[in-house]
Amino acid sequence: MSREQESDSRGRKPGWRELVLALGVACLVAMAVLAMLAGGMLAPTSWSDLSSGARGALGISALVLIVETVVCVVLLLFWRQTQLSHRQRLAVQKQELERRTELLFHRNCMPMLLIDPETGVIVDANDQAANFYGWDLAVLRSMNIAQINQLDRQQIKEKMAASLGVRCMRHEFRHRLANGELREVESFTGPLELDGKRLLLSSIQDVTERHLASQRIRRLGQLYRTV
Repeated sequence: MSREQESDSRGRKPGWRELVLALGVACLVAMAVLAMLAGGMLAPTSWSDLSSGARGALGISALVLIVETVVCVVLLLFWRQTQLSHRQRLAVQKQELERRTELLFHRNCMPMLLIDPETGVIVDANDQAANFYGWDLAVLRSMNIAQINQLDRQQIKEKMAASLGVRCMRHEFRHRLANGELREVESFTGPLELDGKRLLLSSIQDVTERHLASQRIRRLGQLYRTV
């Protein structure tokens, strides 16, 4: 369960099921107290010693105990059904999250990578990432981001640690493709919790042409100033 789901379940106000359950427990305790008081006051040495009124009181006490037992069983069944309903809601929420992840990740029009920030291993990649980098998906999913990113491993580790602390962080990297070509990329990276583990989701955009255009503009500016 994700942190959002955990916080939602912790912060959720008591619903009508919880209120009914609490009311039933309160009634059960009250009836138990009444039965104990009646039993203590009317504890006989023998049945024949009791008056008709006392016998009636004991009968009521016995009836209360029977009702208590029935109420206890009903509350237990009700509590079990409530727990089952809660688990079913969590299962539905998990399925919905997986469906949204499928839409946002695998069907996205941009190259996307799912990276383990502790090791740098590429946990998953979409088809657009495979097309951009030139490796098959199976190969890409077995690689480390250090095989693509041209920074050294310590710098990569620092960048990943920084990305874990914010919702989304923009980076500019130089990435190597399968054919050895180097491309300037812009990465938008943020944390994502999946199956209880924090990962980094990176959306990649090729900005090589923009980078080259900026270099040409700077060179023209320098040439203009020297004339």
